[in-house]
Amino acid sequence: MNAADTICALSSPPGPAGAVLVRLSGPDVLSVVKQLGAAMDARPGSYFCSLGIDDLPVPCRINIFLAPHSYTGQDVVELLLPGNPLLAQWVLAALLRRGARLAEAGEFTARAFFNGKMDLTNAEGVAAVIAARDRHHQRAARRLMDGELTAQLRRPLEAVAHTLALLEAEVDFSEEDISFISVDQRRVQVASIIAQLSDLLTRSPRLEPLDRPPALVLAGRPNAGKSTLLNALCGWERAVVSPEAGTTRDVLAVPLLLPRGWAQIEDMAGLESAGGAQAQEPQSSLANGQAPASQAEAARAMQEQAQRRLLEADAIVLVRAWDDWRPAISLPRPADLTVITKCDRGAALDAAAGHLAVSARDGRNMGALRRALDRLAFGHRAADKLALTARHVRAIELALEALQRAQQESATELAAHELRLALDHLGSIGGRVDPDQVLGMIFSQFCVGK
Repeated sequence: MNAADTICALSSPPGPAGAVLVRLSGPDVLSVVKQLGAAMDARPGSYFCSLGIDDLPVPCRINIFLAPHSYTGQDVVELLLPGNPLLAQWVLAALLRRGARLAEAGEFTARAFFNGKMDLTNAEGVAAVIAARDRHHQRAARRLMDGELTAQLRRPLEAVAHTLALLEAEVDFSEEDISFISVDQRRVQVASIIAQLSDLLTRSPRLEPLDRPPALVLAGRPNAGKSTLLNALCGWERAVVSPEAGTTRDVLAVPLLLPRGWAQIEDMAGLESAGGAQAQEPQSSLANGQAPASQAEAARAMQEQAQRRLLEADAIVLVRAWDDWRPAISLPRPADLTVITKCDRGAALDAAAGHLAVSARDGRNMGALRRALDRLAFGHRAADKLALTARHVRAIELALEALQRAQQESATELAAHELRLALDHLGSIGGRVDPDQVLGMIFSQFCVGK
């Protein structure tokens, strides 16, 4: 990644479109574009002209951004071309012949970082916005890209730096009878910083779960109607439906389009108790070629799988048949929604308790169920909260550990050492500490042209 090179890339999604965008950045972008016959001024602005590509005139709108007032901090030129993918490839090939090179993955944003146009949290926000699957993920990523994490870390960072400066001054003047801050004052200040960072971790969801669709698990007794409900929600026969109990053996995951985005709906083996999936009695000593011990082992595996999914799911939907008057099954955590199925057959069980009664056969209340699932999937998402990546969380946790050690230290030198560690961990979030491995990991997630 040589910042002296002039780089170019297609910055539009692949495929036919009304227009495509080719972006260039580097010290020689103006001269490279002028070699294509572009009539333009070397000033910021937007120009309409015609490019000469293999003697073929190509209409083009050229946008010029001069350093340092550009995305990358270098001279940047954008070529807006008619939306023919083949035409865009011809233009890229012509630019390469005239001295530009193809950008590496994430190189435009990497140049912006190295030129001081953004910190690492902004760059990670750009990557998250590009990868956003729904508007909730996009809004959470946008807050990261707009620098909200950097803003929220500013107070604790400044407090750590201020306290550290006092301790280091005391060490420098250790031969003098001067105390810049008492041990009790330092502990109070460090405790305040710990409280701020702990609060940030507590109220900030994780960005990584937003990268995948939320998982909604259907749980219930055998023959409660889970598979029929899943088929009705998906609109096609995805799960095998049978009046015989125990038809569903493994966890069956199906994508489900809800009003605000895609979710994953999961059906699994029927449950009888908190122990997990119902164990099926062997019909003979060698039924289906398996010994009873093998069937028991398979039943235990089903139970363990069911329990894992119930614990990992974003929401649990408890499914009960309308005529099941037995106490509700025990779950490892409370259900987020209870659905009463087969309500076309009679008065729904516990309908007065606020449970949602539906019928997959005649479609009764299926629209209401979709809306309820949508609230479960996206109502709790980080739409209006700052979301953190795993790297942010780990850096803050390491800083907290160092601060807790500093709070316990009486010796000024040792406390200053721990505060320096805390400052380094917090600084690494925004890129003050920039190991090559961290930078490469972040920018390698980008697509070429971003």
